[in-house]
Amino acid sequence: MKANLLYPVTILLFSVLFSCGGEATQEATTDEIKQETTSIDSPSEEEKTHPTPAPSKEVMLEETVKNGSTKEAVAAIRAEYARLQKMLDAGTLRKEVKTFDCEGDPTEGELVRYYEGDDLVVMQHNQGGGHGWEGKQIYLKGGMPFFVLEEEGYWTFGGPLNEDETSNTIDYSTENRYYFQDGVLIRQLTKAFETHSWEKLPEGNEVPNEEVEIIADQSYLDVLSYIADLKKGVVGC
Repeated sequence: MKANLLYPVTILLFSVLFSCGGEATQEATTDEIKQETTSIDSPSEEEKTHPTPAPSKEVMLEETVKNGSTKEAVAAIRAEYARLQKMLDAGTLRKEVKTFDCEGDPTEGELVRYYEGDDLVVMQHNQGGGHGWEGKQIYLKGGMPFFVLEEEGYWTFGGPLNEDETSNTIDYSTENRYYFQDGVLIRQLTKAFETHSWEKLPEGNEVPNEEVEIIADQSYLDVLSYIADLKKGVVGC
């Protein structure tokens, strides 16, 4: 069995940035944009076609952000994000698509780079194979990232059997969000959640983010390193 784990490359984002804030008890403003994740279909016999989620819609709360960032910094990020998203939705950005398939390995993927004139402004890198998948969305200004969304997950058979004796599945997803100002990380959020094919659970957009303490002089999981590779078009196995 093989899961088709390529992400749709169409971004469904249309307003201001980023998700649910650091505290579950904080109230969202009218500027919020809902996130969207795709429901999981039950597999047919022993095969599962995994509808990997489209890039998530983002929510940014009106709040004083931790780790030294400011409302002014958040407002600037929000404005640039909204500007690029409007062009993505309108299809006015030039794009380059590079696909890859790993020989002897189920992993396959795609890198889409969007340009405003000669300037690279958005990158989407998605890959998956077998039971796992991962995706990255990078928004850039002046060649530097100002927002990065990482999504990754895997699925297993599990839960009760269906009435027709077919198996159900469990999807495990993790998301990380990084906010940069002038190349410096000013905020990081994380969340993890499950999706069960046999029952309705809170979708990813309903799961609150947790604020991650930013530690100076950390590489932040090689984020800047893989951005450099993707800008050069380095993908594959």
